[in-house]
Amino acid sequence: MAVGQEVAKTSETLFLYLKDIIYEPQKAQLDLADIDEDFHKLGQGLAFLAKLLNDFNAFATDLSKGNLNVTPPGRENIIAGPLKSLHGNLQHLTWQSQQVAKGDYKQRVDFLGEFSDAFNTMIEQLEERQNDLEAEIEHRNTLIKSLEAGNQFLANVTRNAPSQIFIVDAKTREILLVNEKAEAALRVDPAYIKRLIDCVQQNDHKGNEGYNKLEAEIEYFNKPLLVSILSYMVTWEDRQAIAMVVEDITAEKEKFIKLENQAYKDALTGLYNRFYGMEILGEWIDAKKQFVLVFIDLDFLKYINDTFGHYEGDRYILTAAEYFKSLNSDILACRLGGDEFMLLMPDIGEETAQEIMKCCQERIQNDEYLEGKEFKYGISFGTVEANKDTNISQSEILHLADERMYENKRLRKANRQ
Repeated sequence: MAVGQEVAKTSETLFLYLKDIIYEPQKAQLDLADIDEDFHKLGQGLAFLAKLLNDFNAFATDLSKGNLNVTPPGRENIIAGPLKSLHGNLQHLTWQSQQVAKGDYKQRVDFLGEFSDAFNTMIEQLEERQNDLEAEIEHRNTLIKSLEAGNQFLANVTRNAPSQIFIVDAKTREILLVNEKAEAALRVDPAYIKRLIDCVQQNDHKGNEGYNKLEAEIEYFNKPLLVSILSYMVTWEDRQAIAMVVEDITAEKEKFIKLENQAYKDALTGLYNRFYGMEILGEWIDAKKQFVLVFIDLDFLKYINDTFGHYEGDRYILTAAEYFKSLNSDILACRLGGDEFMLLMPDIGEETAQEIMKCCQERIQNDEYLEGKEFKYGISFGTVEANKDTNISQSEILHLADERMYENKRLRKANRQ
């Protein structure tokens, strides 16, 4: 064979090998005997590049499934450098989140852009609330010390106090003292004091000079009222009495629930977010609970966003979320992010879960909003059953469900063609 032809053959072989490295890395193979000897070094270099890319892709796939325990590629793989840096950052972020859960509000994130701002704001809010609660406790303790100075002093300083203050005989329940705010509450609902005393007397005091603090829902004027009650034993004119400092914390509790929702709920759909879903998944796995994990991907979302705008894309996400919410109330529905959702179905088998999902699949793709539209809705899903005999980690069960979801997507796409 002429030299020109040999070079052309070698060039074609190396080109096809490079193409396989990029598009079909598992298929890529090169036999040095098939190319001109002068190109062996180049062939060896391409083979090394193929190994680096395969290691990079395997590492990236594990990270995309949330598996942070994966071993990163070695030092020689400089292609994976930025990804290894991200891996380290995510591991550190996980550790920081664990520290926050233990009460360390000094943790801050400065390496994840907008997420850093959101994370740091949430921690600052939690720390501020903790400081406010500690300050409130200190305030209450100061009030207690003032009250112990004497009954007359107690009466004088509590008359205009912002909290409701009651002093009642511990045995007869006779009212011995109320301040103006407590008196106003009793004018509206005279039975209110009885409910407060019932609640307090169900909780033992820590000795005659001790005090207790509790939160309870009390009926007030035929409506539920969430109150904080600080109660302690006092001697009032030679009588054993109970002093109660009562505050309406309904609004405060609602603010706390709102903050909690911000931490555990997806802002767009109102479903639980990835953080909460993974937390529950871990608990169920550790408890050897019987359940089925369903991994869901919304078909056509990118096409709808790109072609018809993010309004239609968001509407698609919200429509799917409403269908997931409408399933059995025991089912925990989470949005993992983007077009991915996770359902945790307790106390059922995989066959039942698949029947539920096929019905949900049918309802979504036939949603009445699609009538006359130029696009379709559809979901692909994969299911994995876990029970007391299952030994599987979070990342493994998610990876398996993800693989089954993609198989479901491929079969459905083939059927459409």
